[in-house]
Amino acid sequence: MIRIETVDLPAVEPEPIPFALRTIEPVDISDARELLIDLTITFPDDNSVEMGINGIPYWDVQPIEARVGETHIWTVRNDTEFNHPFHLHGYFFQVIDDDSRVPEWKDSVDIPVESELRLAVYFDERPGMWMYHCHILDHAEVGMMGQLRVAP
Repeated sequence: MIRIETVDLPAVEPEPIPFALRTIEPVDISDARELLIDLTITFPDDNSVEMGINGIPYWDVQPIEARVGETHIWTVRNDTEFNHPFHLHGYFFQVIDDDSRVPEWKDSVDIPVESELRLAVYFDERPGMWMYHCHILDHAEVGMMGQLRVAP
Protein backbone atom coordinates (compact mmCIF):
# COMPACT_ATOMS: atom_id res chain seq x y z
CA MET A 1 0.00 0.00 0.00
CA ILE A 2 1.08 3.56 -0.58
CA ARG A 3 0.70 6.10 2.17
CA ILE A 4 0.00 9.58 0.81
CA GLU A 5 -0.19 12.66 3.01
CA THR A 6 -1.74 15.67 1.34
CA VAL A 7 -2.78 17.79 4.33
CA ASP A 8 -1.39 18.60 7.73
CA LEU A 9 -3.93 16.40 9.60
CA PRO A 10 -3.73 12.99 11.30
CA ALA A 11 -3.80 10.01 8.93
CA VAL A 12 -7.19 8.42 8.29
CA GLU A 13 -7.29 4.87 9.60
CA PRO A 14 -9.44 2.59 7.40
CA GLU A 15 -12.23 0.54 8.95
CA PRO A 16 -11.43 -3.16 9.26
CA ILE A 17 -12.91 -5.37 6.56
CA PRO A 18 -15.69 -7.50 8.10
CA PHE A 19 -15.30 -11.28 8.11
CA ALA A 20 -18.67 -11.76 6.36
CA LEU A 21 -20.18 -9.09 4.14
CA ARG A 22 -23.70 -10.55 4.39
CA THR A 23 -25.54 -13.64 5.44
CA ILE A 24 -26.97 -15.87 2.72
CA GLU A 25 -29.88 -18.00 3.84
CA PRO A 26 -30.35 -21.46 2.32
CA VAL A 27 -33.14 -21.73 -0.25
CA ASP A 28 -36.32 -23.19 1.26
CA ILE A 29 -36.76 -26.49 -0.57
CA SER A 30 -39.66 -27.85 1.48
CA ASP A 31 -42.15 -27.50 -1.42
CA ALA A 32 -39.67 -27.70 -4.29
CA ARG A 33 -40.43 -29.42 -7.58
CA GLU A 34 -37.70 -31.90 -8.56
CA LEU A 35 -36.34 -32.32 -12.09
CA LEU A 36 -33.56 -34.34 -13.69
CA ILE A 37 -31.24 -32.63 -16.13
CA ASP A 38 -29.14 -35.39 -17.63
CA LEU A 39 -26.16 -34.15 -19.67
CA THR A 40 -25.87 -36.61 -22.55
CA ILE A 41 -23.80 -37.46 -25.61
CA THR A 42 -25.02 -39.57 -28.53
CA PHE A 43 -23.44 -40.57 -31.82
CA PRO A 44 -26.14 -40.51 -34.53
CA ASP A 45 -23.69 -41.88 -37.12
CA ASP A 46 -19.96 -42.57 -37.52
CA ASN A 47 -19.14 -38.96 -38.42
CA SER A 48 -21.08 -36.89 -35.88
CA VAL A 49 -21.67 -36.29 -32.22
CA GLU A 50 -24.77 -34.83 -30.62
CA MET A 51 -24.88 -33.57 -27.06
CA GLY A 52 -28.10 -32.83 -25.28
CA ILE A 53 -30.23 -32.57 -22.19
CA ASN A 54 -31.98 -35.84 -21.27
CA GLY A 55 -30.88 -37.27 -24.62
CA ILE A 56 -32.45 -34.42 -26.63
CA PRO A 57 -30.34 -31.83 -28.49
CA TYR A 58 -31.20 -28.15 -28.08
CA TRP A 59 -33.01 -27.79 -31.39
CA ASP A 60 -35.58 -30.45 -30.33
CA VAL A 61 -35.88 -29.74 -26.59
CA GLN A 62 -39.05 -28.49 -24.88
CA PRO A 63 -38.57 -25.70 -22.29
CA ILE A 64 -38.60 -26.42 -18.59
CA GLU A 65 -41.70 -24.73 -17.17
CA ALA A 66 -41.59 -22.73 -13.92
CA ARG A 67 -43.58 -19.94 -12.28
CA VAL A 68 -42.46 -16.84 -10.42
CA GLY A 69 -42.28 -17.71 -6.72
CA GLU A 70 -41.66 -21.41 -7.36
CA THR A 71 -38.61 -23.35 -6.21
CA HIS A 72 -37.05 -26.25 -8.13
CA ILE A 73 -34.40 -28.78 -7.26
CA TRP A 74 -32.51 -29.64 -10.41
CA THR A 75 -30.43 -32.81 -10.26
CA VAL A 76 -27.81 -32.23 -12.93
CA ARG A 77 -26.25 -35.58 -13.82
CA ASN A 78 -23.16 -36.14 -15.95
CA ASP A 79 -22.49 -39.70 -17.12
CA THR A 80 -20.26 -38.50 -19.96
CA GLU A 81 -16.47 -38.62 -20.28
CA PHE A 82 -16.11 -34.82 -19.94
CA ASN A 83 -16.65 -32.34 -17.13
CA HIS A 84 -19.43 -29.89 -17.97
CA PRO A 85 -19.56 -26.40 -16.42
CA PHE A 86 -23.34 -25.97 -16.11
CA HIS A 87 -24.57 -22.36 -16.49
CA LEU A 88 -28.04 -20.89 -15.89
CA HIS A 89 -29.01 -17.51 -17.35
CA GLY A 90 -31.15 -15.04 -15.40
CA TYR A 91 -31.21 -16.80 -12.03
CA PHE A 92 -28.85 -17.94 -9.33
CA PHE A 93 -28.89 -21.28 -7.55
CA GLN A 94 -27.41 -22.94 -4.49
CA VAL A 95 -25.65 -26.30 -4.56
CA ILE A 96 -27.43 -28.34 -1.88
CA ASP A 97 -25.29 -31.49 -1.83
CA ASP A 98 -22.74 -30.35 0.73
CA ASP A 99 -24.23 -29.47 4.15
CA SER A 100 -20.87 -28.39 5.52
CA ARG A 101 -20.54 -25.42 3.19
CA VAL A 102 -21.88 -21.93 3.74
CA PRO A 103 -24.73 -21.27 1.27
CA GLU A 104 -23.63 -19.23 -1.72
CA TRP A 105 -25.30 -18.02 -4.90
CA LYS A 106 -23.95 -19.34 -8.21
CA ASP A 107 -24.91 -19.14 -11.87
CA SER A 108 -22.35 -21.75 -12.97
CA VAL A 109 -20.99 -24.93 -11.41
CA ASP A 110 -18.75 -27.70 -12.72
CA ILE A 111 -20.39 -31.13 -13.00
CA PRO A 112 -17.48 -33.60 -12.96
CA VAL A 113 -17.33 -36.81 -14.99
CA GLU A 114 -19.78 -39.48 -13.76
CA SER A 115 -21.29 -37.36 -11.00
CA GLU A 116 -24.37 -35.33 -10.19
CA LEU A 117 -25.14 -32.20 -8.20
CA ARG A 118 -28.44 -31.01 -6.78
CA LEU A 119 -29.18 -27.33 -7.34
CA ALA A 120 -31.88 -25.30 -5.57
CA VAL A 121 -33.31 -22.59 -7.84
CA TYR A 122 -35.82 -20.00 -6.61
CA PHE A 123 -37.59 -18.16 -9.44
CA ASP A 124 -38.01 -14.58 -8.27
CA GLU A 125 -39.72 -11.69 -10.05
CA ARG A 126 -38.19 -12.16 -13.54
CA PRO A 127 -40.56 -14.02 -15.86
CA GLY A 128 -39.46 -14.80 -19.40
CA MET A 129 -37.43 -17.24 -21.48
CA TRP A 130 -33.98 -18.11 -20.18
CA MET A 131 -31.19 -20.44 -21.29
CA TYR A 132 -29.20 -23.10 -19.45
CA HIS A 133 -26.27 -24.89 -21.03
CA CYS A 134 -22.83 -26.39 -20.76
CA HIS A 135 -20.46 -23.43 -20.69
CA ILE A 136 -18.01 -25.19 -23.01
CA LEU A 137 -19.31 -23.49 -26.12
CA ASP A 138 -18.44 -26.40 -28.41
CA HIS A 139 -20.69 -28.61 -26.27
CA ALA A 140 -23.54 -26.09 -26.31
CA GLU A 141 -23.19 -25.69 -30.09
CA VAL A 142 -23.71 -29.42 -30.66
CA GLY A 143 -26.85 -29.47 -28.51
CA MET A 144 -26.07 -29.36 -24.76
CA MET A 145 -28.37 -26.50 -23.83
CA GLY A 146 -32.02 -25.91 -23.12
CA GLN A 147 -34.61 -23.27 -22.38
CA LEU A 148 -36.43 -22.33 -19.21
CA ARG A 149 -39.83 -20.58 -19.40
CA VAL A 150 -40.75 -18.72 -16.20
CA ALA A 151 -44.40 -17.66 -16.21
CA PRO A 152 -45.72 -14.73 -14.13
